[in-house]
Amino acid sequence: MRSTNGRLKHGDIAAVAETEGVQPSTVSRTWTRAKTEEAHTGRFASPSRRHRSGCRPADHTATLERLRGVVERSTVRSAAAACGMAPATLFPQLRLGRLRVHTSVTKPLLTEANRVQRMQFALSHIQRDTMLFDDMLDAVHVDEKLFYITQPTRRFLLLQGEVAPVRRLRSRRYITRVMFLAAIARPRYDPTTNQFFDVKLGIWPFVEHVPVQRSSRHRPAGTFVTKDVSVTKKTYRDMLISNLLPVLRELWPAAVAGNHVVVQQDNAPAHIPEADAAFAEAARASGCKVVLRNQPPNSPYMNVNDLGLFSAVQAPAQEACPHHRRVD
Repeated sequence: MRSTNGRLKHGDIAAVAETEGVQPSTVSRTWTRAKTEEAHTGRFASPSRRHRSGCRPADHTATLERLRGVVERSTVRSAAAACGMAPATLFPQLRLGRLRVHTSVTKPLLTEANRVQRMQFALSHIQRDTMLFDDMLDAVHVDEKLFYITQPTRRFLLLQGEVAPVRRLRSRRYITRVMFLAAIARPRYDPTTNQFFDVKLGIWPFVEHVPVQRSSRHRPAGTFVTKDVSVTKKTYRDMLISNLLPVLRELWPAAVAGNHVVVQQDNAPAHIPEADAAFAEAARASGCKVVLRNQPPNSPYMNVNDLGLFSAVQAPAQEACPHHRRVD
């Protein structure tokens, strides 16, 4: 813009505002500020001192240092009391990044023997000729998970005026639960079928169908009902023989072709040993070359099922919002 004796031509402010994409009042304010600055300092500029207005933020660095060594710091209120400031003053420090929230998760307590077994288990996955890690395409991870049909306390998002869901239980202390056995392996491409095989072998419940001994108003005697069973070595072995081996024979061509399949399990008391004679005989009869392998003790995250499969299975059930459903 050019001026004559400090005066602009008509339409200059509107033209500059349209070119810069701002309001005409912004251009006018900038021009007035520049003339005022020139009259005081002789420098034609339009500095803005708005960022220097107001009181300066207080420095709480020394106050926050009082939190070091304090045990009572699980809540904002307790941490603020330890620092000697109000909770409303401490909470903005979280947003500014001067404090951070940390979630402490317990980890397995490993003994010296556990550490040695972990190292030996990791070394067993290294190929001696190439010194590369095993691709684990022959491993099947099996593990159990206890699923509850519901939880005593659930949280839902409702609209204003929406009817709250009602969930009824016979007892809050005895909620129906079922143990499941899941088997999964590493996904791969199957050249025989020209398809991608996700290797989700299956998930099976530990239940049995038994007839009712007595009649009631709900069902007559002799009606078959589903009941959960306790997981023991016998029930676990029967589950592997009756469910896992047929699925391996049907969905895993390499198991029938003579390539060995390693079934990896943890050291739970109900699991059968690696040299179980009954399971080895059943695997030999099915035509599959299947061997068992135990994980190191206190190492649950070495199983794929514990790393997210069970959470993904249970998440859809927890996200559902039942309306007036009776939980038996």
